[in-house]
Amino acid sequence: MVGDVAKRFLSPREEDRVEEVVRLAGQKMAEIEGQGGGHRADLGPGLLDELLEGTLLAAKDTYEKKKLPLIANLLGRAPFTGTPIPNLVGTLHLAEQLTYRQLCILAVVWPYDPWNGRPLTNRPLNELFAIKPLTEDIQGPVFDLFFLYERQLVMPLRGGQLIAGVGPGDLIPAELRLTYPALLLFNGMELAGIPPEDRDEILRVLGANGLAPSKQG
Repeated sequence: MVGDVAKRFLSPREEDRVEEVVRLAGQKMAEIEGQGGGHRADLGPGLLDELLEGTLLAAKDTYEKKKLPLIANLLGRAPFTGTPIPNLVGTLHLAEQLTYRQLCILAVVWPYDPWNGRPLTNRPLNELFAIKPLTEDIQGPVFDLFFLYERQLVMPLRGGQLIAGVGPGDLIPAELRLTYPALLLFNGMELAGIPPEDRDEILRVLGANGLAPSKQG
C-alpha cells in the first residue's frame, strides 16, 4: 500500500495506478520465488528503494492503463535478474518514455534467431506508404517503428551482421532485431505476454500476411 505521506501528494487516480503496480509486482515476485528464484546479492535496500521509487513514479505518470502490468513486471523481476543496476535504471527510463503501442511493436520484432514469433513483412517501409488509402491506422505503427529505429532500439541485421547505411524508408521489418536496451525491456517487462489482440493490431500492418501495397500504374 502507498504510505500516508505519499498519498498526500497523489491524486486518487495516481494512487490507484501506484497501488496496482505494487500489487502486481508483489504477485510477480511471489511467482518467481515459488519457482525457486533467488534474490540477487548486490541489490541492497538502498538500490531496491531507488528502483521502487523510480517504478512508482513511472506508474504515477502513466496514463495508459495497459502499461501498468508491464511496469510491474519490470519491478517484480528486478531482484532476481543479473542485469547491472545502471542498466535496469536505464530500462526503467525507457519504459517511461515509450507508448504502449511502441512496446507492442517491440513485442513483435524478433529479439534473436531462431525465434518462434510470427514473421514480419519482407517489404521495405516505403512500400507500405504505397498502400491506398494510406489510413492513419497504417501510418501510426510505421512512424512508431521509425521512432524506435532512431532510438536504436531496433536495428537491421542480416546473417547476424548489422546492415549499415539503411535509411528509415528502406527498413525491412523482417530483418529488424531488438538491440540490447530493447531486449532488457522485452525480458523485464515480459512483452511476449502482451495480449494477442494488441500484437495483432501491429501485425496487421507490419506482419508478413499484413496489408499489401496498392498496384501502381
